[in-house]
Amino acid sequence: MKPGLRLAFLVLVCCVPAEANLIDNGGFELGAFTGGTSAENVSNGSTVIAGWTVVASAGINVGWLANGNIFDISTPFGNMFVDLTGSSDTAPYGGVSQSVATTAGTSYTLTYDLGVDQSSSVFSGPVGITASAGSTSGTCNNYNPAGTGSQWETCTLNFVAPGASTLITLSGQQGDQFIGLDNVDLEVASSAPEPSFALPVLIAISLLAPRKRFSRGA
Repeated sequence: MKPGLRLAFLVLVCCVPAEANLIDNGGFELGAFTGGTSAENVSNGSTVIAGWTVVASAGINVGWLANGNIFDISTPFGNMFVDLTGSSDTAPYGGVSQSVATTAGTSYTLTYDLGVDQSSSVFSGPVGITASAGSTSGTCNNYNPAGTGSQWETCTLNFVAPGASTLITLSGQQGDQFIGLDNVDLEVASSAPEPSFALPVLIAISLLAPRKRFSRGA
């Protein structure tokens, strides 16, 4: 790459604004964890998982687990994760919710990872989660990969924000004794660079690009 173009490329890369995750504690790493065996059952209405509120029917809960737990289930996304089957292990399963500041009419992309453990018949797939953002919802289900051990799949929900805040909820929909949830991320949907940003970059590239030079005739 020619020096001028290399500089322009570096300008372009360094000046692209990084997208921020709008979800608080999307990896479930923070909170008042008291699981003595690296696993804790969390009941409806609890906010011990920082940023999240547990939503579940009476007698239903969700599990908050750390790697190294007694079930030998793990996550590759840090150390903590959620099991939406809790201790009841039967439908209806519990979930977690969080209200996020949004801009009405703006498109957003919600992603999250759905987990199973294929080394155990009771922790294996197929599993599924229903995600909702305001009135928009979608189910990511039938995840049942080949192989053994803990495995995770990224699921996506696209929506348009209904107002200044949007309630995000993720609930267990399909499974047996384990429906893993981790790595929740919410960002403004990708779009082309704004003109105010793109124009200076294009100008810089045009100025730095090599130009043909012609000698005048005699």
